[in-house]
Amino acid sequence: MSTLDEWQDRLAAHYSGLRARRLFRFGDRPLFVLEHGLNLEEREQLAADVRAAAAAPSIRHPLPWAVYAAEVGYRYSGDEYWQTFESETPLFYSADRPFIRRCFYQFRDKFGGAVPSGRWARHFSIICWPITHAILPKDLQQQLAQVLYQVRNVLQTRDLASPMDLGRLISSRSSRSSARFRNLAAEPLLLGQISAALLLDDEEAAGLLILRSTLDRITADLDRERRARSWLRGARESVRDRLNVRGGITPQVERTGPDRAAEDPPRLRIRPQVLLRRTGRNAPWDVRLEIPDLSELTQRTPDLIETLASRRCRVAGTKGTPKPGGWLLYGSQQVRWDYWPAPGEPLVSFDGADSAADHAITSHFALSDGPYWLFKVGKDGLARELSMRRVRPGTKYVLIARESAPRAASRLFEEVQLNCEGAVGYGLDVPASIDADWRQALAACQLAITTSIEIRPAGPTPALWDGEGHVEWLTSDRPVIGVRADHEVGAYALTCGGVRSEARPEALGAPVFFCLRGLEEGSHDALLTVSDPVGERAAEAVALEIRMRPPRVWRPGGHQQSAMLVVTDPYDPTLEQLWEGRFSMEVHGPRGHPIELTLALFERGGAAPRHSETIKRLHIPCSSEQWSEAFQTYISANRRVQNA
Repeated sequence: MSTLDEWQDRLAAHYSGLRARRLFRFGDRPLFVLEHGLNLEEREQLAADVRAAAAAPSIRHPLPWAVYAAEVGYRYSGDEYWQTFESETPLFYSADRPFIRRCFYQFRDKFGGAVPSGRWARHFSIICWPITHAILPKDLQQQLAQVLYQVRNVLQTRDLASPMDLGRLISSRSSRSSARFRNLAAEPLLLGQISAALLLDDEEAAGLLILRSTLDRITADLDRERRARSWLRGARESVRDRLNVRGGITPQVERTGPDRAAEDPPRLRIRPQVLLRRTGRNAPWDVRLEIPDLSELTQRTPDLIETLASRRCRVAGTKGTPKPGGWLLYGSQQVRWDYWPAPGEPLVSFDGADSAADHAITSHFALSDGPYWLFKVGKDGLARELSMRRVRPGTKYVLIARESAPRAASRLFEEVQLNCEGAVGYGLDVPASIDADWRQALAACQLAITTSIEIRPAGPTPALWDGEGHVEWLTSDRPVIGVRADHEVGAYALTCGGVRSEARPEALGAPVFFCLRGLEEGSHDALLTVSDPVGERAAEAVALEIRMRPPRVWRPGGHQQSAMLVVTDPYDPTLEQLWEGRFSMEVHGPRGHPIELTLALFERGGAAPRHSETIKRLHIPCSSEQWSEAFQTYISANRRVQNA
């Protein structure tokens, strides 16, 4: 039987060698006690030797005790660490608990061990050490695999090379995970180091982050759970495809301070989208604000997650009650404006939030400058704001102004009704041939006329294209831009992300296509220049705003680009709110299409509904008033539902 002296010497030699190799190959990367390299039989023997000496634990043996405590932490499920520890170690006295922390202190000082941080570590100042050094306790493994799968199409090369960036990305997407996982996510460097090791198939690169035998053990435990195995494999396949294209990757040493700041990517541009919608040909226009997914912002500013999750938020332009905490963590949201916000009014503010949190939102999230806003009327009946105020002949638009349009414009523009106070709307039916009066009217409202260059997305269908200059693709797509002119040109040149590409049309009116490679998540500015036939000068230039975003998990009726759009308020109602009429719902889609709404009541944990009731006499569009009437008639007044 091995003694604790022998275990101490063996483990010290192992950790010293591991520390030296990691310093030489990878820099000052922290070590974890779970990287002990012992097999199952050796772990059981060490545990038996520690229990035998538990009546008088000695600081001469910090490493065997640290390994024993970390192994208990690896099986920890968030319930009661000390109850498990002391039931398995009956000779250990509760008064000796600080001894465990001293063992980890020695491991930290001698071998550069990981140091717990954050509020959870300050509150649980002893058990934070064995749980941190357990790397990834079993109850967190499935959650991490799920988050890695969800962000697989968002990962950039800098994320895979930098555990800190990867940890921040995962932390920004973990708001709906358990409190235990959010505690882990509060340490982005630790979380990123674990995740990078799990994602990288390259044994040498992964081994630089976590000891290979320890990583294999965690992976084997993940493989035993079907869903976790599927998620991790999907995430690894996505990363493998990216690395095959980009030539592999080697984890880099983390930098802090000025060097780190100089490498940070450009500031994200997150802007809202204003939409106009009406229920009939002559009905007033409703003004809606679509608030984008803020996960990109929380990735760069992790401290915002707590504010978004716990603080009620107020949306400018609305008179209703504040939105509950967590509302902005559910992806993009839509609200209807009761009034047009005043200049400088924050679009989103939080109750009781500090100025830093408010500034982080408002500095990235602002309405485009006025005093005019141009909306193009699409074939689906929606009018979408155009970031570039340019009109195309033969196209319909809606122009919104804070005050009446200039006289030159009001004579040609038809005033339209808005269900929004503090703004005036005008319909613009731009003629195919624009005369001097129209040019003067458009110029008075700060509107320009498009050239005869047609530029459009090609290849994979974009997630959003406003028809003028703003396009969104998914990070899993390979964007293609098509260009065509109705007049003779010399050549086209497209500059995007510092890369310039040139092409000449084969004939008059022939299209030219540019494939955009290597665009990562975020906003990118592109400039298309068109030279004259002689090629001596650039005759025209068109600016594009290209946005790459990750795919979103589909929810039934929950996406504005689906055939049917369901708008609910509140987003996630309680049964009491539903029954008391404090819940509203609108359904938009193909006009006149019949819909069925089914209410199903479940017992907690039950697989089949205890009772269900279907409302069949509804058609699209269904207003909130129609929903309320149908709910009262078929649900709340229904004796069967009342009994259920």
